[in-house]
Amino acid sequence: MNSHPTWLPILLIYTPAFLVGCDLLYLGRRRRVGAEPHCRQCDYLLIGITSERCPECGMARSPANIVYGDRRRRRAAFVTGWLVLGTSVCLGGYSLYSNVQWYEHIPTFLVLRDLQSARLATAQKAWTELMRRDAAGSLSGQTRDVLANFALARQARSLRPANAFDTAVVDYLANQFVAKALAPAQSKAFLDQMMKLSLEVRPKVKAGDDVPYFMSCQWWTSTQLIMTKVAVAGIAVDDKTDPTPASGSVTGRTGGVVDRSAIPASECHALGKHTMGVNMQLSVLTQQPTGGPMAPVYTGVRTVTADFDIEPADSSIIKPVFDPAMAAGVKAAIATSAFAYNRQSRTVGGRINITSAPTDLAFDVFFRYAGSEVRAGSVGFSTKSSSEYADQQSNRLHFQFIAAMPIPPAWVDIVLRPSDSFARQTLDLYSFWNQEVVIPNVPVKQ
Repeated sequence: MNSHPTWLPILLIYTPAFLVGCDLLYLGRRRRVGAEPHCRQCDYLLIGITSERCPECGMARSPANIVYGDRRRRRAAFVTGWLVLGTSVCLGGYSLYSNVQWYEHIPTFLVLRDLQSARLATAQKAWTELMRRDAAGSLSGQTRDVLANFALARQARSLRPANAFDTAVVDYLANQFVAKALAPAQSKAFLDQMMKLSLEVRPKVKAGDDVPYFMSCQWWTSTQLIMTKVAVAGIAVDDKTDPTPASGSVTGRTGGVVDRSAIPASECHALGKHTMGVNMQLSVLTQQPTGGPMAPVYTGVRTVTADFDIEPADSSIIKPVFDPAMAAGVKAAIATSAFAYNRQSRTVGGRINITSAPTDLAFDVFFRYAGSEVRAGSVGFSTKSSSEYADQQSNRLHFQFIAAMPIPPAWVDIVLRPSDSFARQTLDLYSFWNQEVVIPNVPVKQ
């Protein structure tokens, strides 16, 4: 609801002032004072004139064409009238302009044009106004159809985390779906676009290696009327289903399933092209009019596939790289932070961050101290995707020290040793820096 004054109280406030100004202007108009005769047309003084016509303009000097007295203005009333009139017009006009929601009175076709604006603020303003008109029941069926198609197009290209506009648009679609106000084709598109499923597989894999893949599934709608349940229905290679597919499900209005894993080499060893497929089951549950638990109104299975090739075991699909001109850039791209030792769990944690490296990197990581080395994990970097790799979540490394290994000192050396095997475990590393990098004197908080 609009909290500003409407046009009626504004008129009630400023109309009296406007009328007072008009009255003062009328009182301040020129009036004739005295008895001297003047020509009505040109105001020429006719004293002593004996001719039948005005010597100035030639009008006949008849009683009807003669007026008496000098024209004089009441200056105080005239000036005051203009001041009151001008003030009432300016203040009243400004109040009408600033306090009345003129956008509510714009024709709907112009608001729909604003809805297509590339400026988010303009499109969001138009959407809010159209929702107000829709709630008031003033939109035609054709306009509501345009709104649904716009919302579907917005849903198709929106990603999480979504802005407030995308959230409102998807909620509108969900509410229309629950109310059965969408056309069948629109309902199908809404459900098809509710879950975004993607799959990446390493394109070239050496025979005998596991096949790395990354699967991502996201869905979202914040309305209280819909709940979504997603489960992995099966993983298959060349239409052969994994005998131990992922199990369980995730339920919520917003959520995601991410699986970074690998197909065992034993399940895919034949040379040549292969296809991996992931089946995700989507169930949509809605609140029933009679209350009680939510009931499913839609269940469907979505499939996404990706191809990869198995190369001979003796093939050189990964190329070691060393260029002395890049050495300084490689070392500058690697930074460490927040390494600390936990005495209770006997673990060391920390971060190795890699940014803007001049070439692809794949390293096994070692701690060097007290004359010994402890393997810490693996990290890498791809120049193609500007992404970091690690054999642990993110690139945070945790290690459990064996009892015979001494507690690390306050400073250790971190050794990054080139690793062909780790490069083969990533999605897109086909080359790696083939030179050891040592980061000396890395602080470890005790």
